[in-house]
This record gives sequence, C-alpha cells and structure tokens, in this order.
Amino acid sequence: MNIIAELNSCHIQQLEEGSGIAGEVIAERGVRSIAHGRELPKGFSWRQRRRGNGILFTVHRPNGEISWSFRPDDPDPKDPGRKYEQPSKYYGGPGNILDVHPRIRDQLFDPEIEITIVEGIKKADA
Repeated sequence: MNIIAELNSCHIQQLEEGSGIAGEVIAERGVRSIAHGRELPKGFSWRQRRRGNGILFTVHRPNGEISWSFRPDDPDPKDPGRKYEQPSKYYGGPGNILDVHPRIRDQLFDPEIEITIVEGIKKADA
C-alpha cells in the first residue's frame, strides 16, 4: 500500500513527524485521508459525517474483523474534547473494541510475550 496515495501531506506529517509512527506501520494499519464525511464507511451517523475531513484508521480486532476510527481535523464545537469518532452502535457499529495491529496479532496469544495496553491507536502504533 502506498501511504502517499492514501494520505494527504498534512496527515502524513501528523502521523510520522507528530506522533513518531513509521511509514510501514501506517501502511500495515490501513490509514487514509477523508476529504468529505460522505466517504466514511457504513455505520457512521449523519452527525459524524458532518464533521468533515480527517484521518480514517482501520481498527483490527483480535479475531481478525475490522472496524474504523475517524479523527476529524477540526474539533466538535459542541464537544471539543472528543477527538475520535467510532461507528455508531445505533447504525450497526460494534461500539468500543480492542485494537490489535496486524503486525503483532500472532503474538497476542503467546503467554511468553508481555503485552502493553495503551489508550489510542496512534500511541500503540508509535
């Protein structure tokens, strides 16, 4: 996957330089820029789709299923502390889920390997 084709330059800078995430990790995760809310996958509400442009992260569940997490570029004026949007449970979204980057999924069930759990996709990927 060519991350340059999937992400605009501001989002590449935010992830690589701002968060210290390697390009290979970004590509393996499946991250892309969203220019308009209508590009969001099924499960996002009309309110979430009105948030505009941002970064769409593929969320990888331990069982191999995927979901999404959307980080709009601009904060929600009604809830400025909310940085991320998940697909709405009302519209069939899974709610909060555990994310396991594809790079480490095979290590998840190995009792010899210690696992550190962090809050947020960008922290985990960095």
